[in-house]
Amino acid sequence: MCQFGSVLPTIPASILNVDYQNLLEAMFTGNNPFTGQSLYPYYFGLHKNLVGVWSWYDYDQSEFPLSGFTKWGQGEPSTGNCTIMDSTDGVNLVWKTTGCDPVNVKINTVICQAKSCDSSSLACCSECVKPSKKKH
Repeated sequence: MCQFGSVLPTIPASILNVDYQNLLEAMFTGNNPFTGQSLYPYYFGLHKNLVGVWSWYDYDQSEFPLSGFTKWGQGEPSTGNCTIMDSTDGVNLVWKTTGCDPVNVKINTVICQAKSCDSSSLACCSECVKPSKKKH
């Protein structure tokens, strides 16, 4: 579903707080300047797992349950095992349930997130770990 090179761990987005939701709304609402069509809906990482619990994907391919922040649209969650972000007003993105097969539901865009580098890991930055050249 999400891929970004072979080094950078990438997963469908986990929207855990209102700040991240607001950032995504700022980035992904509006219309495509070339086609005039809306930029949404988008799949993201919230899904029902095999035991029917709403869960997020984690970088180690495990899952963790939905807790705390949500932004379900009116009447949601309803049927479907995956979620999309969609808008009815062109400004605010809300969460809606849908099927998980992008071909059948005609949604082929996924918001993904990549694990960032920090002081404990430079794995995402292959340029950061080049061997140094010694001067003689």
